[in-house]
Parts: sequence; C-alpha cells; structure tokens
Amino acid sequence: MPVPNDPRKLAQWRENIRKNSKAMWDDPASRAKMLQARKEKRRFKEWTEEEENILREKYLTIEAPALLKLLPGHSVNTIYAKVRSMGLIKSSPRISRKELRATHHFLSSDLFLPNEGEKACLECRLIKPHIFFAKVAKARDGYRLLCKLCYRSHNQEKTHKRIHPYRDVEPIAEIFPEGHKRCPICKEIKLLQHFNFDKRNKDGRGANCRNCLRLTKEEIRKNNLNKYEITQEDFDIMFQAQNGVCASCGNAETAKNPAGEVRPLSIDHCHRLNVVRGLLCSRCNTSLGLLFEDPNRIKALLKYIEERCLW
Repeated sequence: MPVPNDPRKLAQWRENIRKNSKAMWDDPASRAKMLQARKEKRRFKEWTEEEENILREKYLTIEAPALLKLLPGHSVNTIYAKVRSMGLIKSSPRISRKELRATHHFLSSDLFLPNEGEKACLECRLIKPHIFFAKVAKARDGYRLLCKLCYRSHNQEKTHKRIHPYRDVEPIAEIFPEGHKRCPICKEIKLLQHFNFDKRNKDGRGANCRNCLRLTKEEIRKNNLNKYEITQEDFDIMFQAQNGVCASCGNAETAKNPAGEVRPLSIDHCHRLNVVRGLLCSRCNTSLGLLFEDPNRIKALLKYIEERCLW
C-alpha cells in the first residue's frame, strides 16, 4: 500500500498499520511467522571453502569495496570477524577495531599490521613505533592517528590556507631559478641584487624589493604627516630651522632601518593638545615617551644623575 502524501490521510494510514500489526501479533500463527522471518533476516550467511580461500588470498592485496564484490552476501563486519577467526590479523588490546578496519584498506602483501608498540600512520601509510606519534588522551590507544611528521605538514598546510587563502600551498622557493626571488608586493621575480641585505632571513635578503620599499616608505611617510596634520613643506622648514639635528640633544639621527639607511628625525607632538613641537632623534623621542612627558619626573631624574654620577 503506497504512502499517502496528504497529512490527514497519512495519520489514518499509520493508525491502520498499527492496528493490523497489533492484530497479527496477537494471532499465535502470525506471531510465529514474524519471529521466524526476523530470525532469518538476522542470520549471517555461512562461509564456504571457496570464500575462505578468496579471503585468505585477497584480504591483504585488495581494498574493501573490491573485496565485498568478490564476497556477495557478506558485510564488512562479517568479513572482519571471519578474518579474526582465521588468524589473518593479530588482535591487540591497544588497537581499536575501527583502526584495524581502516588500516587494511592500504596494506599490501609485503606489509603486516602493527605489532604491540607500533602503529600505522593513516597519512604516509607506514608502520612506526609509538615514539613517532603524539599522545592523545581521547584516542583509544592513546596516540594520534597521524605520525608527528605528517601531522606537522598537514597542520602547516591548513595554517597556510587560513592565512593565505589565495596562495599556493606548495613552497614558492621551489619554482624560482637560482639567484632569484619574488617580491610579495609587486609579485615579480627579480634578481637578489634588487633586494636589500637582511641577516634575519635565510637567503640574507629582505622580503620586499627596493622599489616596493621606496614606495612603502613614501606611503608611511605620507601617513605620518597626515596623522600630525602637517605637510612635507612644514617638515622641511622645521628640519632646516634645526639645522638637520635633534632639537633636544643637538645630534644628528644615527638610527638605521633594516636596509642600513639612516632614519629621518621623528616628529614629536603633544599627546594632550595633539600639536607638533619639533623634530627629535629616536633616542630622545623614546626617552621622552618613557618619562610620560612629565617635567617633574624629568627634573627628578636630572637631579638624581647629577648627585650620584660617578664621572
């Protein structure tokens, strides 16, 4: 009887099915037939000698889908139970049933299931000792499914995709000719001589090329001037009025950037009124900020150094 689509008729259909099932269950003859059918349905198919030979020859050489086609009428659970009873795999209390079922998908004829103290990595498909696997409290055997090397590479790929979703996962250095490098800003592959020296990188060169660095510096400089609401002409006027030296110590700027170039004088401004006061070197500007621009603190520090100076 087909299932009706109308909700009202569906409710009536379910009620009729329930009544008929109850009537059949109350009848002893019908009940015996229902129990016999249920028992036949639960009964597993018996193994023949030919199927056992197929299982013995093909279990470690082919994958599970192909094995199920050769053994119709059997499921993965019955095959697993038969393999255990035939002694084709070694049972170990530290290896879960799910892992054994997943492991035989890639095992070949010259490999065996891991012994006690060993584990098969599901990524590289190699059997390694437990020292090559990280410990996990939630795992049944206490170790992660992937070995440390495979888990580290897999985690790096996931991190790379999350941070750089539009870049290739493969390392970029492998496709570069010798003596070349790609700038991440202009995306062009250039010779190493177009990059400044930088000891912090493995190749001894900076990440960005010189042209992009120059453009980046100009943008940063422009943003700083806009931040303090002054123009480049105002900066040049203050620089010439101070003769190109610090307004506090009277010395020229000596701090250098990673490219080895001398930095320009820093713009000093009042944080309360947001008014530019002059140009300072990096040391004076940093010291003034660390002292919170407090005249009393500066006088107390000056008195302290005059009284206790050992010069």
